[in-house]
Parts: sequence; C-alpha cells; structure tokens
Amino acid sequence: MVVLGAGIVGLFTALVLRRQGVAVTVFDPAPQAARQSSWAGGGIVSPLWPWDEPPAIQQWAQAAHQVYPEWAARLRADTGIDVEYRRTGIRWWLAEAERAPAQAWHRRWGLPFTPCADGLLSPELGQVRNPRLGRALALAARAAGVDLRLGAKAVPLLRQGRVVGVQQTAGPAVLADAVIVAAGAWSAEVLATVGLRCEVRPVKGQMLLFSPPPDAPPPGPVQVSRAVYLIPRADGQVLVGSTLEHCGFDTRPTPEARHGLHAAALALCPALARYRLAGHWAGLRPGAAGAPQVGPTAVPGLWAHFGHFRNGITLAPATAATLVDQLVDEVTGSPGCVQHG
Repeated sequence: MVVLGAGIVGLFTALVLRRQGVAVTVFDPAPQAARQSSWAGGGIVSPLWPWDEPPAIQQWAQAAHQVYPEWAARLRADTGIDVEYRRTGIRWWLAEAERAPAQAWHRRWGLPFTPCADGLLSPELGQVRNPRLGRALALAARAAGVDLRLGAKAVPLLRQGRVVGVQQTAGPAVLADAVIVAAGAWSAEVLATVGLRCEVRPVKGQMLLFSPPPDAPPPGPVQVSRAVYLIPRADGQVLVGSTLEHCGFDTRPTPEARHGLHAAALALCPALARYRLAGHWAGLRPGAAGAPQVGPTAVPGLWAHFGHFRNGITLAPATAATLVDQLVDEVTGSPGCVQHG
C-alpha cells in the first residue's frame, strides 16, 4: 500500500499497517519527515476544548489517550528516542458557564479532575514533544520495513475509474492495492488530481518558545485559556500558542503575532517575564470543519486520512487504527465500518 504524506498522521498509518504485515511505501515531497504542522505544533495530547468537539473526535481522543503510553515506550525501545510523552496534567481556565460542561465531560469519560479557581485541573492528560515524536516515528517506520521516500512527489494513478497506485513526478509508477492520502493541508491538492474536492484548507498557526532562567521552578501542567496556551517542557522551556490565520500557504512569522502571543502569555502567567524569548515560528494545520476524514473516498482504491486540524498529534494513533481496520477489511473482502466527518 502507499501513503501520501510523511507527517505524524501518515507515519502512524504506515506503522499500524506494518503491524498488520502490510508492505507500505510512503511518499513525501519534503526532504524530512514530519516537518510541517507535525513539527510546528504544541504537542498537547488532548483537544484544547474537548467537550466542544464532535463525538467522533472525543472518542478518538480517548482511544489515543489510552494507547499513547504504549506507543511512547515502544518508540523508545525501537529508536532510543524519548518522545517525552508525559501526563503532566492540563489546567483549564474557564468562565463560570464553561465549568459544568467541562466537569460533565470528565465524568463521562471517567477522567479525574480537581476544581480550582477559575477552572479545573485534569491530572491525567498531558503532552508529547512532537519534533521528537516525528523523528522517532520515521526511524521506527524505516526499521519496520517501511519504504520511506522523502523528497519524492507522487500523485494517485487513475486507471479505468480506479486508483491503482501512484505516479512519481521523477520516477516510475508504483502500483498498490490502496493509496492513502495523509497530506495534511495539501490533501485537497492531491485529491484534485483525480477530480475530487474536499474542504481542507491551510490554517496558519504561530508559536513562541521561552527559555527559563536558572532558578525557574519545575515545570507544571499545561495551561489552556481561550486566549492562549502554555506548554512547559521537561527541560524548563515553555511553548506558547497559537494563532489561527487563513492566509494560504504562507508560513512566515509576523511581528504582530509575536507581540499578541507574548502579551497573552504574560497576562496568563506573569512569571514568564523572567523567561527569554528564544523562538518564533509558524506552521500550517489542515483546517477542516467537523471530524477528520477517515475512510474510502468516492474513487475506488483511494482512501482519506486527513482534516485533523488542531488535533493531528492528539488523534493520530487512534484514527490510524480506525483507517487500517477499515482498509484491511476492504482489501481482504470482509465488511468494514466507514467513519466520515
């Protein structure tokens, strides 16, 4: 099978397929794996406001919450990379009207929480260091036998109304039983090559990185407000995010976003005034309404695994498992359950 896209979603897909004994080739035009939204995001392993999400996203988020510890341990054993999956807790800052829905969501999913001033603390949720996760997934994929072709662009190959593989821009066609589009913000461009449309669009997000002073306190929980979120890393650095900008494929950081994020971060955590601003970057999320598209498209042989928007890292291991279950059932002739957003 072929996966188009070597971000975290595509790499999880490839590894889950290999666990099923399926031969997999992954194509990505970028020279490095997981360097777009996978690298640029924050790595919170939860939707920012999970009680506001559609049921499918809530279900996938809880499934991923259960399997992330196993994935982190296995990746460390296979690659030597600690992806820094930690259940550091998430401290939500909530208006009074938001507290009851937040508490009801925790009760529904059996997650502990502690009410606190202006919000609640969810101690079992946490984060992963997404650049490390991307590197570990790429190494593990290669070690598992995935043919990972970076710097190689390919598009679905359509014959007699069915996708039968991919055509490389600079190379021969590669035939496959199925082609999975996991190209993030570029998924609409890939689908357009076979006459399909989807509502995935790039949404720019800018982030800041703060380095701690020598006497900084130990890292605390992730903090989330409606204006900004703070992600303390194990080494004391703090990530701050993020903007939501509809400006095409422009990934240039802007002074306006830097000033706005900086001010919002200091308003939430005045102690950051003692930290040094050490980084500022932007990435492109695959913006889409509703849940990700996970399952077969209208063209036989072509499968969708995109549209995760702000939840790619949060949902990827769970949506990959859903997709592979459907795909293996389809290819082996067994009935499967298709889940669409």
